[in-house]
Amino acid sequence: KFAVYAEGLLSSGVKQREYVPSREELKKLLFLKDMPASISCYGGWNCKIAVTPTLTARVAVARLLSGMGLNPRHNKYALFEKLDNTYKVIEDRTLISDVLAKFERKPPG
Repeated sequence: KFAVYAEGLLSSGVKQREYVPSREELKKLLFLKDMPASISCYGGWNCKIAVTPTLTARVAVARLLSGMGLNPRHNKYALFEKLDNTYKVIEDRTLISDVLAKFERKPPG
């Protein structure tokens, strides 16, 4: 089962990873499970989302908008990562699993 799952991920056409998978991601991959994540949304909402190794920021935004009943036609929506007191936009093609893996490697403080 794992080999078929891994082959599907490799042939999905998503760009190469920038970071080594996080420990949590590796644990979930071994059991063919998605990794749960919480995204802080405007207005203080916390939205739950299932993260797969191939989930891009573009797809994550589309899922969030759909879940909140928002129409993306008139406005541009994006995900941001907060590093200390700075917010940085996450590019549409960026893998969410890479963002999470990067946070695992960030030293505390």
